[in-house]
Amino acid sequence: MLSLQEFSQEIGASLFFSESKNENIRIKGAASLKEAQEGDLSFFVDLRFRDELKETKASVILLKEK
Repeated sequence: MLSLQEFSQEIGASLFFSESKNENIRIKGAASLKEAQEGDLSFFVDLRFRDELKETKASVILLKEK
């Protein structure tokens, strides 16, 4: 299991936190936005899935940089 900090270093990503989240999040698995649970990482790249983004339980979401 990787910490979010370790994962971001592995992929060269920047971290941005909401007020309710912190860098101590542990990544346990990966799943779609719809199927994700706490501890899962997911991704969002298509606006067609914005409703699923609002409802996801994923702890971490990868976003495409503009």
